[in-house]
Amino acid sequence: MKKKIFTAMLLMAAMASSIPVNAKEYTADGTGDCRVSAAVGSTYSVQVPASLELRYDSVSGKYEGSYTVAAKGSILPGQSVTVRPTAGTFVMTGSTTGEACQAAISQDVTEWVHPGRQAGAGKLHISAGEYTEAGGRVSAELTVPDTYTGEFTFAFSLGEYTE
Repeated sequence: MKKKIFTAMLLMAAMASSIPVNAKEYTADGTGDCRVSAAVGSTYSVQVPASLELRYDSVSGKYEGSYTVAAKGSILPGQSVTVRPTAGTFVMTGSTTGEACQAAISQDVTEWVHPGRQAGAGKLHISAGEYTEAGGRVSAELTVPDTYTGEFTFAFSLGEYTE
C-alpha cells in the first residue's frame, strides 16, 4: 500500500513539474495567446597576427614591419569591440649576444563600432559578414648583428560604446 501511495505521489509530482510557470488557465471555449521572446547577444571575432618579420628601412634607419588586425561581428548599437596591443613597447632579445632592444608598437584604429554609430578617429564600422581591417606598425633600432625575437600581446573585448 505504501508503495502504491509513493508511486502515485511521484506521478503527480512529475505531472505538476511539466506545467509551464507562466501558464494561463482557460475554463471556456476560445483562444489564448502566447507571447514569445528571445534575447540575442552580441557576437564578434577578431584576427591578430601570429608572427611578424621586421626588415631594415634605409630611410628611417630602423627595422620595421606592418601588421593587420581585423574584427567582424553583430553587436548592439551601444557596444564596441576593442583590439589593441597591451603595451606600446616590448623587448626584442638577440639569440646569440643576448642584446636587448626596445621595439615600439603603433596602431591607429583600436575600436570597431556598430554601423549606426559614428566612426572616425581610432574607430571603424564593424561588419557582420566581412572582417574590417586596421593596420599597425612595429619598429626597432637594432644595431648589433644577431637574430632578434620578442613578443607582444593583443587584448580584445566587447565593451560599451563611447563617443
